[in-house]
Amino acid sequence: MFSTSTNCSFIFQPVILILNSVYNKHLSQPSTYYDLFVRVCWDGCTTGTGWFGSSTLRILPFFCFSTTVMEEKMAWEEALEYCKETHTTLTSLTSETENLLTLKEIQQGTVTDRVWIGLCFLADRWLWVDGSPLIYEAWSVGDREHQCPGRNYCGAINKNGVWENLDCKEKLSFICV
Repeated sequence: MFSTSTNCSFIFQPVILILNSVYNKHLSQPSTYYDLFVRVCWDGCTTGTGWFGSSTLRILPFFCFSTTVMEEKMAWEEALEYCKETHTTLTSLTSETENLLTLKEIQQGTVTDRVWIGLCFLADRWLWVDGSPLIYEAWSVGDREHQCPGRNYCGAINKNGVWENLDCKEKLSFICV
């Protein structure tokens, strides 16, 4: 009935859904649980030897972050077009959690040392190409302010989780959502 992708996480842990037929019936009411993921965890979760029960159903917001790391190397604009054609767009990293999840993905893959993300410098400010607000930032010291006019106006994340502004013509791996 309810399903989650393998890329969903609840505070860095795989999302686990434990439901019985009573909960499945209850959850079949879409208007009741719009935009919520129900993680049914018996109070206390485990005793060290197994699950113990409670009648309490907890409703918690969920976090789902699904990305595709492309090992292929492209310039930033080529990567953006590729992502638009095959996925949605280049990824935005709007929180420390998203940054850390992305870091984990690129550290495990065989990608370039820096990987394109959906960050660009336009009209004297950094923007996410998907329109997300730029609230969270992970720049190296001074890198946010340093833009070479006409060159370093595209953002990448390195294998330390730090953002860098780079020449958009560099050929790097990239991340689509």
